[in-house]
Amino acid sequence: MYAQLHQLAALYAAQTPEGGGEGGLPTMLLPIVMMAILYFVWIRPSNKDRKTHQSMLEALKRGDEVVTTSGILGSVADMSDNIITLEVARNVKIRVLKSTIQKRTQDLQTSSESKKDDKAQASKS
Repeated sequence: MYAQLHQLAALYAAQTPEGGGEGGLPTMLLPIVMMAILYFVWIRPSNKDRKTHQSMLEALKRGDEVVTTSGILGSVADMSDNIITLEVARNVKIRVLKSTIQKRTQDLQTSSESKKDDKAQASKS
C-alpha cells in the first residue's frame, strides 16, 4: 500500500511544472470552492435545524404533548433545567432529558395535515 502511494506521489510530482507558478491558482481555488459547497449543503442547514429545535425546547410549557426521540408520547408534567417529567398515562410519570424531546405532537399533526392537503391537491390536478 505504501509503495503504491509512493509511486502515485512520484507520478504526480513528475507531472507538475518545474516553475510551480503555473496552475497555482486553480489548485488553491479548489479547496476554497469545496469548503463553500460543504458549508451551504451540510453545515448551514444543520445549524438552522439546531436553532429551531432549541427554540422549540425553550418554548415548552406544562401540558404540551411531546414525542421523544425514542417514540414515547406524553404530556409535560414538570420541567427543570435539563430534565422534563412526562406523564405517559394517568399517574404514570417518567423523567427524560430535555434534549431527547423531538417534537410537539401539535407540530406533527400540523405537518401531517399539510401533507394530506398536498396529496389532495396533487390528485385534483
